Formats: sequence, structure tokens, C-alpha cells
Amino acid sequence: MNKFIEAYIRISPYIKKTPLEYNKRLSDKFNSKIYFKREDLQICRSFKIRGALNKIITLSDQHKQNGIVCASAGNHAQGVAFSSQELNISADIFLPNITPLQKINRIKYLMGDNTKLHIIGDTFNECLKEALYYTEEHNKTFIHPYNDEDVIIGQGTIGLELLNSDIIPDTIIGTVGGGGLMAGISLYGDSNIHNVSYIGVETSSCPSMTRSIENGGPIEITPLDNFVDGASVSLVGDKTYDICSRLLNNIYDVENGKICETMIELYQDDGIITEPAGAMSVCALDDIYKNQRELIVNQNVVCILSGGNNDITRYPEIVDKCLQYQGSNDV
Repeated sequence: MNKFIEAYIRISPYIKKTPLEYNKRLSDKFNSKIYFKREDLQICRSFKIRGALNKIITLSDQHKQNGIVCASAGNHAQGVAFSSQELNISADIFLPNITPLQKINRIKYLMGDNTKLHIIGDTFNECLKEALYYTEEHNKTFIHPYNDEDVIIGQGTIGLELLNSDIIPDTIIGTVGGGGLMAGISLYGDSNIHNVSYIGVETSSCPSMTRSIENGGPIEITPLDNFVDGASVSLVGDKTYDICSRLLNNIYDVENGKICETMIELYQDDGIITEPAGAMSVCALDDIYKNQRELIVNQNVVCILSGGNNDITRYPEIVDKCLQYQGSNDV
């Protein structure tokens, strides 16, 4: 049986089959059919639950008994917290200091008594190093947020849902942080010989996959900022790099101001709450339309809304960045 189908059967009792929603506003704007894959409505409000569950369920009984560890900027941690609670497995969750309070509170809500939080490190990579050291020292199993085959396959179940729906996409656009989301989706499409264009979107403050492809292999970069906490990954994985460098048709980067503008439009015009990383696929539509119009016009285009865990206290900053961005573009 196909690995993706096996994974889907494995995790389907715990997840939602998220809706694929037509968006008339953007369809009219781009002379196309734009659809949103609503992973912001997923359990834990993020696609990350898919990969975490698929990895954890497949562990041996001994590994489950020893316990699991993860490092995350927030959404992967929620998936691990939910999975450990559902499967009664002890977990140690490492979060960097930049993790928004809303995500920390959600993790605390989802986790059971057998889960511990460790908030450490000023960046995700610092946090990751501490988590890996802890894993080895205590003989536990590390659940990687993106650079793991089972995690990638779990994220790829989004592709399975999309490419077996009534609306077959011509173009799929999704956020790239560590690369697990688009690696999984494009790998599913490639393995099932679907003729689809796959577009990744990075934040311009941390275009680690683009720099790695230019370098010919994964290379660590320093993020200019951590505003997009869910996608500011300074070093992509070797596994996700191998897939994304081979299967993605292009990768675009978007500015923080553009992300904020899009988040506000999604909220005001469509009633959709996204976090910064969750809105990035929609942000890229303008640039794709300008540079690769054939992937948009008269096509079925799916934007993955990858997460909806946004802290309400961030909105003043989001509005301010949006106004600055719009002002600079008016000059």
C-alpha cells in the first residue's frame, strides 16, 4: 500500500479532513479559480498535527515507553502535545523564547500531566540544539518538526486530500519554513504522477531554502527577524532540501509588511484568522501573477492556509507593519 495512504489511515481518526474553499474575491482579481485549503481549521489550528501524529504512532512500544522530545516554535509542539495526550506517551517540549504567548497557552491546554515544557534559546536553532542534547542524554526519541520521513509523509496527506478531491489543482502554493509541508505535498503528487506546479513561499527575512538551493545544499543563515515565528527556520533539513530542490517549480519570498496586509485582508474580507506563516501562500499570488502568470490565469490554484494560531495582542504590530508597507509602496 502507498505510504501516504497508510499514513492517512493511521492518522485519520485524530484529524480533520479540512475543507477546500473557493474564494471569489481573489478568483476575480486573478482571473482564476482560487481555493483555500483550510489547515487553519485543523486540530491544533495547524497542519503540523499530521506529521507529528504519523511519526509518533509508528514508534515501537519501547520508544513510546521511553518518551518523546520535540523542539518547536509553537505549532509542531501543539501537535506533539495533543498526540502525547491521546496516546498516553510522556513528552518533553522545547520552545524558544520567541514563541508567542498564545501558542504557549494552547500547548498547555492540549498537553497532559505527562508533558513538560522547556522554554530555552533565543532562536529556534538554539532551542533545537538543547532539545537534541536532552534527547540523547535521557534516551528518548526526538520528533523532528520537518526533517523526518514519517513527518514529511504525514504532511503529504494534505496532498492526498487535494489530489483526490473534486477540484484537481493545477498549482499548489504553500509556506516553506523547514520545508516539511511542501516536501510532503509535492512528493505525494510526484509519486502519483500528478501534473501539478508546486510553489513554495518563504519570508524575505529568512529565505533559508532559497539560499540552500543557491548553495547546492543546506546552509545555515541568520534570520533578520523572527516576526514569522512559524517559518523563520535558519537551517532547512537535508531530507526536505532534497525533495524541495527537486520538485518545487519555484520559491517566492514575501516581506513582513505584505504578510500583515494579507492577514488583515483575510480577516476583514473573508473572516479568516491566520498567523503570519499561515497567510504566506496568499501573499505570493501577486508576484506569481506578475512573473509566472500561466500558473494562475484560468487555473485551479490552491493556497494552503497552514496555520491560524495568532495572538490577538500582535494585531497592533500587524496593523503598523501593514501601514508602513503600504506607505512605502505609495511613494
